[in-house]
Amino acid sequence: MFFGELASAFAVDYQPLQSALSTQEWREADRQTTRLLIKVFNLQMGLEPNQINLSRYTIEQCQILPCTDLNTIDRLWTHYSQGQYGLSVQREIWLALADLPDIDTHWNKLKSDPIGWLGWCFDIVLDATGEDRDARSFIHWDRFGEKVGWRQQGNLTSFDELFSRPIPRGGLPAMFPRLLETNIWLSLLERVNYCSRESSDR
Repeated sequence: MFFGELASAFAVDYQPLQSALSTQEWREADRQTTRLLIKVFNLQMGLEPNQINLSRYTIEQCQILPCTDLNTIDRLWTHYSQGQYGLSVQREIWLALADLPDIDTHWNKLKSDPIGWLGWCFDIVLDATGEDRDARSFIHWDRFGEKVGWRQQGNLTSFDELFSRPIPRGGLPAMFPRLLETNIWLSLLERVNYCSRESSDR
């Protein structure tokens, strides 16, 4: 049983998310999380709650998202998944993969697939020579994707594939992170971490 309060700075209703998570309806919970995070972003920016315009989300906006809502979303995920899923879990895994001693070998392997699995969902930019401006970031994403099930055997995992088998730890929520630019998603994870620490210090 979840004993936490479904608190929100904007009176957002988190019961649909709680309901989906409590019955382990992971795909519906993922969909609800995307809807709710879009709403929180928009309300923070003074936009229509359900307007979809991800290009307007910035690092600065992530840094002022209300801790009340981020804590509610993350605690619901970590509680009902027993620590398997949640934004804080994704941050933990991302940091654990930060050490990349074999970056050159791995980067040469990735260059054999010039499009790359991240081309459509992350902000990875190639310069005119085809070399990545931040190879370390690219490789980090590559390994993270393999770890959480967003990528398998060199290919991006579709949502149908993702939900057709047991999802690895950190693989959810999946939809909203895969819609964001890399730096925005990482800023969101850092904000979640800050909010969690602020809450535990009280």
